Amino acid sequence: MAPERKLTLRFDWESSRCVSKERAPDKINGMLALQVERESLHSIWTVLTETPKPVLTVQPGPSQIFRGVAVTLTCDIQGEGWTYRWLCGDTEYATTEKEIKITAEHKQICRYQGCRGLDCSEWSDTVTLTVFDKPRVTVKPQSSVFTGDTVTLSCDVGPSTGLRITWYKDFIKIKSGDKTHTLSDVRVSDGGKYGCSVREKNSTTQSQRVTLTVRERPKAVVCVQPDGRVFRRQTVTLTCDIQETDVTSWNYTWNKDDSVIHESQSQEYRISSVNESHTAQSDEINQYAVTEE
Repeated sequence: MAPERKLTLRFDWESSRCVSKERAPDKINGMLALQVERESLHSIWTVLTETPKPVLTVQPGPSQIFRGVAVTLTCDIQGEGWTYRWLCGDTEYATTEKEIKITAEHKQICRYQGCRGLDCSEWSDTVTLTVFDKPRVTVKPQSSVFTGDTVTLSCDVGPSTGLRITWYKDFIKIKSGDKTHTLSDVRVSDGGKYGCSVREKNSTTQSQRVTLTVRERPKAVVCVQPDGRVFRRQTVTLTCDIQETDVTSWNYTWNKDDSVIHESQSQEYRISSVNESHTAQSDEINQYAVTEE
């Protein structure tokens, strides 16, 4: 903040000259205050050559503000009796208070100046409010899973840095620190509403909650047609029936002797012209064998 600087000039009426013990400035900026004292044939002129420099501060810090958060702008200027003129983007405010609160919705450039009557200070340095979307929780692979699956929840805070992240389940704090929260071998009791909060200095922002649903893994039953013993060059159809679930879209993976042999979205797997190499044992069906006709 620039201090007030006073320059005292003595005017000699006899010689019609100004006398000063210090060099007068080439250019006088800001407001002028005039004081005249009559001492014999002399007058004293007191000139205020600089006005205080206004300083603008922002809380929370202007470099990373989440959309919808209340931002406090505070002015600091030497002296009393000021009114304040604020300019943020295209919006102007006039107040008698040293601070104002605005809601951060988009990037803005703010500044202010102090005024006493018709005389105003210079503008403060500008402050840029950089606004990011609020934290968002994402779930992988999806928000509805079966018992035994692994689920990863991520708290997306964009490019913001230096934030403290806290995780909640059903509005109860469960952990702090990491942007991700992994649940392995999930159980039905792991289901619930999950959210995260981010904190920077004295400001905390909450994400929206996402619901994780965990259901018992359904039982898969394999049916073979024709069942049991078949003959070489016959066609065999295997059907996978998923029971006790309302899920209608599945990806099916067929295995033989612990090796993947077919993947599709169809619940049927058809073997044309079977031979001895197709003989297999399944946990869900009896062993079937391929024989000659």
